[in-house]
Amino acid sequence: MELSKCIRCKGFYQRVKSLVCPKCEIEEEKEIFQVQQYMGDNPGSTLEQVSDALNIYLEDIDRWIEENRLHVEVKQISDKKEAVRKLYDTVKGGIEEQSSIARERMKALQTGDDEWGPAAGKYRRV
Repeated sequence: MELSKCIRCKGFYQRVKSLVCPKCEIEEEKEIFQVQQYMGDNPGSTLEQVSDALNIYLEDIDRWIEENRLHVEVKQISDKKEAVRKLYDTVKGGIEEQSSIARERMKALQTGDDEWGPAAGKYRRV
């Protein structure tokens, strides 16, 4: 057993398995029960909606899911995947747009139609 600092109350405790002290672990179990009840009463709710409705940190809910203390429906996990996919598409689109601008710039440099003037051999003069 090692001495650890509780991530919730910042108090020290003898750590056995959990990242929180025994007192906070009891509170977490109550909160997990509340989340499960809310999700049962409001199917299709996102984790953000659950967090806002119950005034529980989203980071705690994510940690409980990672620790397998809270189980969510596949729909919510697919919502997260969809959000990541949309973010990826947005970033990819921005990169592709910048790439096309860079290709046009390179083409202009090679033909000498750029503001820098015509290319002179391997290097250009400024």
